[in-house]
Amino acid sequence: MANEEINQIEIRGVNKNFAIDKKSVDVLKDINLEFKRGEFVCIVGASGCGKSTLLRMLSGLEPVEQGEIVIGGEKVLAPSLKTGMVFQESRLFPWLSVEKNVEFGITRSKAKRSKPADKKKVVENLIQLVGLKGFEKAIPKQLSGGMQQRVSIARGLINNPEVLLLDEPFGALDAITKINMQNEILRIWESERKTMILVTHDIDEAVYLGDKVVVLSSRPGSVRKIINVDLPRERDRSSPEFAAVCSKIYKEFFKDAKIKEPEYYI
Repeated sequence: MANEEINQIEIRGVNKNFAIDKKSVDVLKDINLEFKRGEFVCIVGASGCGKSTLLRMLSGLEPVEQGEIVIGGEKVLAPSLKTGMVFQESRLFPWLSVEKNVEFGITRSKAKRSKPADKKKVVENLIQLVGLKGFEKAIPKQLSGGMQQRVSIARGLINNPEVLLLDEPFGALDAITKINMQNEILRIWESERKTMILVTHDIDEAVYLGDKVVVLSSRPGSVRKIINVDLPRERDRSSPEFAAVCSKIYKEFFKDAKIKEPEYYI
């Protein structure tokens, strides 16, 4: 229990800018966040506020030039086995089967240390975990969009990361598939108890999934508010309590937006 109270992730004074057409564009400004081990955190904000950039910095895919990010007591300087990443697009190799796409995620260093039988067992277990048993030999074009994302999640977990980062993984799915996948990622989270950080535009999704929701301001993104979601699981999207949490987030989300707040959540 004591380990659960330790901050697993610390983001300290992070700023980010990009050079666009020889001009410096501020993307993130003074980001300070702390996440505990095993938390499910959702990050919401307007398009272009730096949500995905922050996720890429957590993964080591984007360099931290100002400030620092610490995961498990170590600064993030490059991609590592501490984090797994799931993108909005499944990014599967179309010529590889489900099991080969999942296996491809094993890092070279880990692959060298693993026996073929061990790798096979890990892949089998993950395919079963994401609900694709029986589709091991299928190629991506034979799978639905939701099934392809299940493969991506399995590949993100293949190196047994401490943290799974999800960049709008359900954004391109239809409404019913999206709800099913939300329930699937919750099932996996409850089974594996990985720390999960999910970026989304969908406030309903954030409240349904998250232990806490981080609301970023418009660009340059800064932390406008952190809202704890103190609702029991399994959450009822139609309940007044659920709507009340959504309302809190909408009020923050639209403070600097020039559009009217939806009346449903007022």
